[in-house]
Order: sequence, then structure tokens, then C-alpha cells
Amino acid sequence: MKPLLVLVPLFILWFTGCEKKESTKQYQYAFIDNNLTIENDIKDLKLLKRNFRDYWEASSRGDLNTSYMLELPYLNFIKPLEWYRDFKQDDKRHYKATMLQLKSETDDNEIALIRTNYKSNVMDINLTEKWIYVNGQWYHYYSQSLLPPPPKPIK
Repeated sequence: MKPLLVLVPLFILWFTGCEKKESTKQYQYAFIDNNLTIENDIKDLKLLKRNFRDYWEASSRGDLNTSYMLELPYLNFIKPLEWYRDFKQDDKRHYKATMLQLKSETDDNEIALIRTNYKSNVMDINLTEKWIYVNGQWYHYYSQSLLPPPPKPIK
């Protein structure tokens, strides 16, 4: 009976130590600022941070398959991956993207505005980008100019 009493606490310690831990993936180009300002609640903040880092890391490394999959799903229906590759093939600046500030744009916390610093050997600029939460996943909002133009009025 005594060996069982010893094994139970060991099993509990082992089992609780097996919980899912924060990713130890090393990022070279995408970062979250240590002083990140979060203005209000953001749905699944941990996932948003991970997708932000994965998106910008992939973009900077030229892994366009990964960055394409983190664009809003409508892009997949409007523009094929081949178009996306051609469009972004010259964007090989290896810039670093750092999330500086985060704010929810809607009451349901499913649209996030992210103030991001982009830094490379030719630029250092802060811009705001939009991320949208769809079906349990955060996606980068690509420029509306990719959508077909609205219809012109019939005269």
C-alpha cells in the first residue's frame, strides 16, 4: 500500500507538469513589445499574438504559403495563392515587425487594431493594421484594394 501512496503524488506532479505550455518557437522578425499597451479586452489575445508573430515572421522570411493562410479567408476566394506570391515576391526586405499597441474596434472584441512598428534597413515606420476574428481564428486584414471595384452606376 505504501508504494501506491508514493506513486499517486508523483503521478499528479507529472500530470500537472504536462499542461500545454507557451510556444518556445524562436522568432527572428516578429515581436511583441515588452510595454505593449492593450486598451480594452481582445478575444483570444494569446492566439492573436501568436498569429501576428507567425504572419510577420513568415512574410519577412518569404514563406508566402504561411502568410497567405493567415490572411482573411475572402482573399483565398478572390485571389489565388499564385497571385499572392507574384504580388509579394519583391517584398524581401526582411523587416522586423513589433506589436506596440492593441485596441478592439468593436464591442464584441472581434476586430483588433494593432499599431505596429516596421523596421528594415530602408525604413522605420509605425502603421496601424487590422486583424479580424473569424470562426475561432485571427486573420490579417489585407487591403481592400484587392477586392473587385464596386459597380459603376448605370446611366
